Amino acid sequence: SVSLLTAQSSTFVDNSYNNFTVTANVPNFNTPAALTPGILPIIVPSGPDTMTQTLTYTSYSQISAGISSAMAIKSDGTLWTWGNGIAGVLGQNDTLNRSSPVQVGTGSWSNVWSTGSHVLAIDSTSAYYAWGLNTTGQLADNTILNRSSPVQLGTSSWSMVQSGANHTVALRSDGGLFA
Repeated sequence: SVSLLTAQSSTFVDNSYNNFTVTANVPNFNTPAALTPGILPIIVPSGPDTMTQTLTYTSYSQISAGISSAMAIKSDGTLWTWGNGIAGVLGQNDTLNRSSPVQVGTGSWSNVWSTGSHVLAIDSTSAYYAWGLNTTGQLADNTILNRSSPVQLGTSSWSMVQSGANHTVALRSDGGLFA
């Protein structure tokens, strides 16, 4: 399905950190549209001229954003990251910036979270992983070493992880809370 969003006012594209964001204020549009995966043409007014950018998108089950990076789990369970690669936050075993989504590992993921420069994720087997900035031990791996690819933490089964800029909290499947 192809959907067209024609913005009449207050439209801008922010790509300052390679996080492609389109914001639009469309008058008389009070109900969100259900979008089907496919090609989404977006018309963005640019002064007297009009710029058209076509984006390919897919169905996602979860998204999260760090300081200057983003991550998303597709409906098929694959995890994708993009943006600023500082401290290895993109999980690619390097610190390179990515302007397009890149897949993290080959497994299936159920939960991802980032609010700073580190990422926490739970895979489909309920294993807990962390990577990125670790200067205050926020990855909970008993080190202060940055990790540029996912590191599994323990052998417990986990149901949820969340983070702040310099800390992590995790909920084990049996209800145990760790911070």
